[in-house]
Amino acid sequence: MIITRKCLDEILTINIDSNVEFGGIIGRDENGVITEVFVDKGKRFKDMPLCCYYPDVDRLNGIIEKWSEDGIEFCGIYHTHYAEIGSFSVFDMDYMRNILNAMPEDRKKLYFPLLLLPKAKLRSYVVSFSSNGEISVTADKIDIKEGGVI
Repeated sequence: MIITRKCLDEILTINIDSNVEFGGIIGRDENGVITEVFVDKGKRFKDMPLCCYYPDVDRLNGIIEKWSEDGIEFCGIYHTHYAEIGSFSVFDMDYMRNILNAMPEDRKKLYFPLLLLPKAKLRSYVVSFSSNGEISVTADKIDIKEGGVI
């Protein structure tokens, strides 16, 4: 994943006033560099555990549409995990499958970075369908546009 320093810093320094999970979407320019980040506090429902992120899909789809008009391609969704849990839950996997199924055939590979809190570590993963139709999750390095690999 290639990302600008500005976008990386925006993700790493998000200040949400609670310990509920949250996330957002990322978009890339014509060179494949992530140049856009949109933070989504998600939706909360009665009796919903704090460790769940439920995206505000209508709002995110509106941002993706605007990005598309501006030449920015939606390329993934990030969200937080507390206690620095760096693996995906069953719910995360189902959500990724649903998003990939909704994508056009030529865009069946997306980034799903995890922001591990409280230490604000970002791990990047590429998610796609394997040849047998199952979800494939591959760890990916993060290249910062203004230099270095983290």
